[in-house]
Amino acid sequence: MFNNDSTFGFILGFVICLSLFELVRKGYFKWVGSSRPTHEVVKRLVNECTEWATIAQQDKSDLLALTHSNYAMSHYYALQQIATPEYIFESSGVKMEQLGESVKNLQQQCAKKVRDSRPDLTPPGTLFYEAVQDVSS
Repeated sequence: MFNNDSTFGFILGFVICLSLFELVRKGYFKWVGSSRPTHEVVKRLVNECTEWATIAQQDKSDLLALTHSNYAMSHYYALQQIATPEYIFESSGVKMEQLGESVKNLQQQCAKKVRDSRPDLTPPGTLFYEAVQDVSS
């Protein structure tokens, strides 16, 4: 059915395919082209980041404000991961440095409010206390 040449070709092709898949899986090759986020995706993330920041500023509860500022920060970090600052500015007209500074300041303010208003939630030596200290500094 198969002669030695075709069997060797199938085995060689199979090994090469497995090797290439493994190299891609381990990250030796970066996908380019269609993997770049669209302008719509970037705009949506910027809008959601600013919406969460606005909600955090308007919250009456300090804990909810901190939660919402963390959501805004997570959207900012997602933007950093998927696109360059130039592409984000091209898509939405927002400068990443200004957005990041605003969101970080908001998060620090919210963390300080939680720490000041509810010291019972942040007793020294707990994980939350250390996390709030890291965010506040």
